[in-house]
Amino acid sequence: MRCEVIYFGDNIVLVDEVCSVFTTTEDAKFIDKIKNADLAIVNANLKLSNKFIELMNSTIEEYQVPLMLYIDSDYNSKSFCNCNYTGVLRADDSKEMVEGLINNVINNHHRSVELLKDSDLLDLFLKYNMSYVFFKDENAKVIKLSDNFIDLLGITAESAIGKNMMEIFPSDLAKSMVEDDLRILHNDESVEV
Repeated sequence: MRCEVIYFGDNIVLVDEVCSVFTTTEDAKFIDKIKNADLAIVNANLKLSNKFIELMNSTIEEYQVPLMLYIDSDYNSKSFCNCNYTGVLRADDSKEMVEGLINNVINNHHRSVELLKDSDLLDLFLKYNMSYVFFKDENAKVIKLSDNFIDLLGITAESAIGKNMMEIFPSDLAKSMVEDDLRILHNDESVEV
């Protein structure tokens, strides 16, 4: 998979087979191009103002683009201590190493974005589903529950999470729920209630 990279600085050595690179030394163009990039790279030898680093960090966060530093000689690490970067490329890294690092950062980032989408879908499911839904861990403790279940219980989600049924429901009802949970967990049974 070819990726779109925005590079801020001069003299970058990257792998053509992996990246389409837009290079600029203009702050405004760099910030503007981040919006459509798979990866942003900044030359660590540049003297960046704190204001620009703040703007760059907020833009990276807003558009969810990973940032790497490119180091081609000694650099002042103090300039980048507030910079939210996820990795470092060095001028003397082999072509294979650069290719691997770039692919790893981009693939991990894409996976994270997909997981966030899945999480958003789960949140929507829990919010609008008409069924009462509990998600429990291996100890039958609540990890998520539907909004309508929260309303039915008359408690907050925060107060239910981490608790077992004995801590949420009256003991006679909770006992049968715990028994069902244990049958599901230990016997791999489906239980219809």
